[in-house]
Amino acid sequence: MSDRLAALLPCPKSVRAQPGSFQVSADIPIAAGPGAQAAQAAVRRVLAMLPWPAGTGHESVPAAGDITVDIDEGLPEEGYQLRISPGHLRITAEGEAGAFYAAQTVRQLLPDEAWRAAPVPGPPWHLPCAEIDDAPALAWRGGHLDVARHFFPKPALLRFIDLLAAHKLNRFHLHLNDDQGWRIESRRYPALHEVGSHRPRTRINHGSRGSRRLRGGPARRALHARRPGRDQRLCRRADGDHRARDPAQAPPAQASPAQAMATPSQTATATD
Repeated sequence: MSDRLAALLPCPKSVRAQPGSFQVSADIPIAAGPGAQAAQAAVRRVLAMLPWPAGTGHESVPAAGDITVDIDEGLPEEGYQLRISPGHLRITAEGEAGAFYAAQTVRQLLPDEAWRAAPVPGPPWHLPCAEIDDAPALAWRGGHLDVARHFFPKPALLRFIDLLAAHKLNRFHLHLNDDQGWRIESRRYPALHEVGSHRPRTRINHGSRGSRRLRGGPARRALHARRPGRDQRLCRRADGDHRARDPAQAPPAQASPAQAMATPSQTATATD
């Protein structure tokens, strides 16, 4: 078994290595079986995101075969079968989600350059031939990111979501609020970020019974009084921008909250 097949994460239920390899490129034909148009689009979306080795001084090399996407409702939910032969790649999935995860398996089988942000010159990519069957053992497979205490820029959030999807996790829990403050702009309830995004002090030693110690007291408030520029509110704008801004400033430009959450993987997002 090749190193790529042995390193798949999470480990598929069944992996059977076969002789040969399958050449794949950015313009490889992707055909849809009956009722598999949505699944075909999911596969096409994943492959279109990859930094194929073309447009960097090398002519595009056409693929030696094609990809077929079929639907089999008898497979487990989010399950798929992947058949890779020297001249053909076939994906059979229970639905759109299964086809998407099959495409992520294809991505993991590609060379390391498939994980770069930009393409690099090099030979055409090949997949090891194999027969792979997989389905998730758990319906809820998630990752958690806490931005209530530590801010991450929008590109970091989107990269985190894409990596969750690449490892077949289907839930993203974004921790937006805590006792330190509210961390996302709310157009409907502006007091959440206008008031709730700032707190001059916070409780510590939560684990001690009867403890009500607070970090930040009169001395810290006096410091803010002497340096009003430090007494600002920090929240994530709906358009994905974030900054410390003074309460007297005008509200940020209008934008749809969905823009900050939209991802190529369409991974679900949950908030506190």
